[in-house]
Amino acid sequence: MKHLLIAASALAMTAGYAAADITFSGSASAGVATDAGAAWDVYSSANLAVAFAGQTDSGLSFGASFDTSVGEAYALADDDGFSSNDGIFGAPTIFVSGSFGKLSVSHDNFDFFDDTNGGGDVKYEGAFGGFGVGLVSDVDSGDASVSASYTVAGVALSANADTYDLWNVSASYTMGSITATVATDESSNSSVKVAYSANGISASAQYNTSDASVDLSAGYATGPMSVSVSTNTVSNHWSATGSYDLGGGLALEAGTNYTGDMMVGAKMSF
Repeated sequence: MKHLLIAASALAMTAGYAAADITFSGSASAGVATDAGAAWDVYSSANLAVAFAGQTDSGLSFGASFDTSVGEAYALADDDGFSSNDGIFGAPTIFVSGSFGKLSVSHDNFDFFDDTNGGGDVKYEGAFGGFGVGLVSDVDSGDASVSASYTVAGVALSANADTYDLWNVSASYTMGSITATVATDESSNSSVKVAYSANGISASAQYNTSDASVDLSAGYATGPMSVSVSTNTVSNHWSATGSYDLGGGLALEAGTNYTGDMMVGAKMSF
């Protein structure tokens, strides 16, 4: 990650201006992969992210961020995992934050809290003690999404709803290394999940009432090496991945899934 600090004396004379911190960060990946047993092909992609941050004399924080990706990327998926990136910078996100919370603006760029709809232009996030609130608004369509959460003594409650008549609620309790969560939504799709994480071991089991299936996952990390597997007991959709961290932002990775997809490559962070 690279930082460029701009504190020009002429700008410092502007009322309310202190300094601007401009941060560049990047990531890249390259390797070979096959889609459902087809011929092997090469993928190579890179991402550049730029973030600006500043603070007024009164303590308000403000900033902006945007990024772009180029090349041919690959990710294990149910269908073709290859995807082309055109290198065009995405819509920038502009924000102002303070004791009141954080207010962000980005044209048609925010997802609604229902995890289904998107296209929001304005987003508000606030945390007050154990309470959290959120609002996403699509100004031109008039649609909106709201969320609320509360956390105390290991108990976390959350709820969200939007103008598409979608909503969901969840409650979880964490005791040591174990977290239990129950959730439901507007279609009565309910689930019960138990997760464990400690000493490099992670595992979870989630029962879904919609199809009486169980999602199972497990992972193990030791030193630079990590492996993970996941499956669904009804669909039999499964995947397995592994990585080895060489240090300095470079790691080797490999994976396969139930469709016959396989990949071997490297990922980098800067």
